[in-house]
Amino acid sequence: MTDIELNQNNFSSSDFSLQCWIQTEQSGKILSKHTNETSFSLHINAHGNIAFSVLSEEKTRTITATNISVIDNEWYHITVVKTDTFLYLYINDLDLKIEN
Repeated sequence: MTDIELNQNNFSSSDFSLQCWIQTEQSGKILSKHTNETSFSLHINAHGNIAFSVLSEEKTRTITATNISVIDNEWYHITVVKTDTFLYLYINDLDLKIEN
C-alpha cells in the first residue's frame, strides 16, 4: 500500500499485508498508521517480541510472537497480513496466526 492508499483505507474492514526487514537492539515502533476511525501498529514490545495490532472503534486485535526476541542486532524479515478473520505474523517465514 502506498501512503495515499493507507490514508484512504479503513484498516478494520480492509485486507492488507506489510513487509519489512529490521535490525535493532531496542524496542519501539516499526510501522504504524492512524486515522480518525482506525489504526494499526507493528512494533517491538519491551520483551523484544514483535507485535501487530489493528484497532477500530469496536475492538482491538493483536498478535504477538512471544517465542522470539528480535533485540539482538540480527536481521529479521517481518510480514504481517490482516484479513477479516485472521491476523498473520511471519518472522523469517515462521507462521503465527490469531483468529478474529
